[in-house]
Parts: sequence; C-alpha cells; structure tokens
Amino acid sequence: MKPSPRRIPCAFVLALVCLGIAGCLGKPRAVQLPRPCGTPSAVCGQCHKAIYDEWRRSGHAQAFTREEFHVATRQHQAEDCLRCHIPVSYDLLDSATVRTENREEGVNCESCHLRGDAYVARRQFTSYADHKVVEEPGIAASEFCGKCHRAIYREWSEAAVAPADRQSCQDCHMPATRRRTVSGSPWHVLHAKAECRHHGFGKVPPRPGTPNVALAASVQAVTPAAVVATASVTNMAAHHSLPSGEFGFRELAVVAALVDRYGVASAKQVTRFVAQRRTVLPYRQPQAVPLRFEDVAEDVEALEVQLVRSSYAGVEAVLEKVRIPLRPARGEAAPAATEK
Repeated sequence: MKPSPRRIPCAFVLALVCLGIAGCLGKPRAVQLPRPCGTPSAVCGQCHKAIYDEWRRSGHAQAFTREEFHVATRQHQAEDCLRCHIPVSYDLLDSATVRTENREEGVNCESCHLRGDAYVARRQFTSYADHKVVEEPGIAASEFCGKCHRAIYREWSEAAVAPADRQSCQDCHMPATRRRTVSGSPWHVLHAKAECRHHGFGKVPPRPGTPNVALAASVQAVTPAAVVATASVTNMAAHHSLPSGEFGFRELAVVAALVDRYGVASAKQVTRFVAQRRTVLPYRQPQAVPLRFEDVAEDVEALEVQLVRSSYAGVEAVLEKVRIPLRPARGEAAPAATEK
C-alpha cells in the first residue's frame, strides 16, 4: 500500500521539528565569535536582540561618540577618560588598557560582560548557552557601576538610607523585566523566560504616587510693589544627589515667573542646581528657593513655578509645575500655599 501523499509532508515536517528540538536541547554548540576580545556588539545582538536594541539607544552606546565628550577630552586625547568610555573590560580599569577596536560603540557588551575567554552574567539563565558563560553575581552590585561612576557611587554609599530601603544602581537604572534573554531567531521560543535586567541605563521613571523630585511653593506677600514667595525642592527618590556626576553638564532649574491670564510672563527668576558647581539636591533634604519680584505689572494673575531638567542639548523635560493664583486683588491677604 502506497503512503498517502498528504502524510509524507506531515511526517517530513514532524521529523524536522524533532531534529530542531533535539538540536536545541542537546549539547550547546560553540558560536564562533570573531575573537576573545573585539567582538562587535551587533554580533551579540544576533541572539540577544531585545537587549542589544536597548543598549544601542543608551548613553553607554554613545559614551565615545557624543560631541560634548569629543570636545571635553580634546579629540579623545584624555587617557583617564578613555578607560571608562571605551574600556576593554571593567576588570582591567586599573591598567592603562583602552579598547582599540569598535571604539564607536562606547561602553559595549564586552566592556561589562567579557572576562578572559568567557562572558559573565549575574547567574546562569540556561544550560544551553551557545558560548562559555561564567556566573558572576558581582556584576549586579552597585560596586560594579562605581568603578566608573565614582562620585555618584560615593554619594550613594554615604546616603542616610536604612539598609532595608537601600536600592542598588541596577534596581533603578536597570529595572527587572521578565523575558527570554535570547530573541534573535524562531528557535529561541524554546528558551524559558526569566527575570533579567533592562539595558537602557536611562532616566528613572517616577514611581506611582511618588515623584522623583517634589516641588512646592507658597506666597508670603503680594503688593503692587512686590511679590514675595518661597519654592521648595526635594530629591525624593535618588539615593544620591541630583543632579549627579563629575563630568558633563547636568542641571535642574527652578524657573519662577509672574504670568498674566494668557500665561505670558512679565518677570522671571531662575535658580540652578548644577552637579559641577556642587549646588545639588541631597537625598530627602528639602532645599528652599527664595523668590522676590518687584514692580509687579497690573495684569499679573498668578505665580508659576516649574522644575526643569536640562543638559548640553537644552531643556529636556519639565518635571514638576506649581501655579498659585495671585487674586484676590493685591494688597489683601496672601493666598494659601499651593502644591501640585
């Protein structure tokens, strides 16, 4: 009896599936990486696609190519800076070794994950890795980040935070996410999902109900001659100062203005918090900003206070905003304190 023509394709497909599963679940095949050191991150991205996409949009990926770094280091001549902006590996930071290949990748995959001839992870995610993986829990500790982010790490370690409440650098800047660590081909669906870390290394989104930085304002006096008020800014979340960092330009600014009914400002006052000037917001220590406006215009309706984040590129975001009406008519009792 001849086999049914319909059964032959089905049997063939089933055999292919079985062979594929056997291949995935058998001994790990050795991926031929270009060399123990010097593998482009795009090669890692062929399997770790989601992680690679997060990294390539991050500040780490731009650590060498960013224009302000180019200028500040005199066209990349400052060796001390290069050790952290294009490191071969973070276990070599105390040496004079800097990367000569793939420099445009800045802090790349190998910078954090290469140790000798193996790649390290905080734990083994699978028994079927395609290359040698060594478990290294220390990669998930703040001390690891502190090798380069020294000033921020020092502030973090000295912050008055109860041990039970202390969060690591990774807790905030590499939040946990549950997914497959590999996602570059259809066969990767056979890998189980696990808790791993986001690789964007970016700004920390506010937690529900708690702003990262709190802004409040109150008015003490309103007369035709002057408006006297006070703003208060508090770093509520970061266990280090805000802004932070030794180099570059990071700024938080309290921008206060008297505005008319259309929102047009007739007077403005700006108070800046800049990391490099050490005018910063320590953790949970409110900073008072005195405000005084004289010769107040007749059409002024309100005091608006904004907390603005800026960088080399200019204003990045308005983080918080407070508006206090200055009516009833000036000369009467000052309005009550108003918060967002």
